[in-house]
Amino acid sequence: MTITCLASVLRDLGDLAGARRLLETALATHMRVLGPEHPRVAQSLDHIGWILRQQGNVDAARPLMERAHRLYERVLGPDHPYTARSLHSLALLLRDQGESTEAEPLLRLALTTLERAVGPDHRWTVESSAALRDISRDSG
Repeated sequence: MTITCLASVLRDLGDLAGARRLLETALATHMRVLGPEHPRVAQSLDHIGWILRQQGNVDAARPLMERAHRLYERVLGPDHPYTARSLHSLALLLRDQGESTEAEPLLRLALTTLERAVGPDHRWTVESSAALRDISRDSG
């Protein structure tokens, strides 16, 4: 079992601090072993951002999630599902910060990309579609 999987278990059990410590260890390991331009680095950054968001620390989460998205886009390209998923995550964070106007176009792009990359019935596509409906309803 990987450190990231263990962190997910801790997160699901409600131990956000423990999950964050493991994810930070994973990030340091990925940076050292795989280098700073690897998708695993982006994944670790994104996961730490999610934990920070769940802890209510959206201001600390934002730069990590932005960095993760830029790295995914650079390494995997704009049409990759991981890139779109990171955009989805960033949009939800922006919504949490009260920036629904900025979040909505990001969710639209994530949804369009996910529909092409993984299809309309994939869980990620469905989640992005629902999030977009919620933001559109709230800002409309």
